[in-house]
Amino acid sequence: MAEWNQLNAKKEACRRVNSRRQNFTSLDVFHQRQKEEAQSAKYITQLVKWCDEHKYKVIFDPKYNDEIYQTRRLIKICSKPSLQSQLIGLIHECGHVILDESRDYWIKYERGWPKVRTKDKRLKKSAIHRIQLLEEEIEAWNKAEILAKELRIKINVKMFHQIKYYCLMHYVKFSARLSNMPY
Repeated sequence: MAEWNQLNAKKEACRRVNSRRQNFTSLDVFHQRQKEEAQSAKYITQLVKWCDEHKYKVIFDPKYNDEIYQTRRLIKICSKPSLQSQLIGLIHECGHVILDESRDYWIKYERGWPKVRTKDKRLKKSAIHRIQLLEEEIEAWNKAEILAKELRIKINVKMFHQIKYYCLMHYVKFSARLSNMPY
């Protein structure tokens, strides 16, 4: 009986130590996340200033999706997710700003985003339009990654690529819905 009580006491002591370790670990994770969020807020401020220099206004709102309106020089970012996710979304939209400012953008993507708001429904449904949208998105993600390095913005690389692949898959699926579409 004494051995059994001793064994239970040891098990209980081990549970308490492990419980403290878990609490300590979760507290460390909490502080690490707070630190990352504070750093993300600093980088978001830096990117908003960058956008101002390029004559783009940035609006954060939980009702928005991450979007850029080149003709209105406006970037909308959803403020629901973590600051790290907002940072990644904003830097991606900045990639579109870089593309928009390049000389060949309007020629290279003449059937991509610039034509989305046209009344020509045949063009919107065309395979060329859909493929150019995908090409533009890939290029904007690549420009975003380069911009982050140039501005010395530290991003969570794993999260960046997860969001990038998730968003690109949306365009891949959209582009794949081409049944009987004119070229």
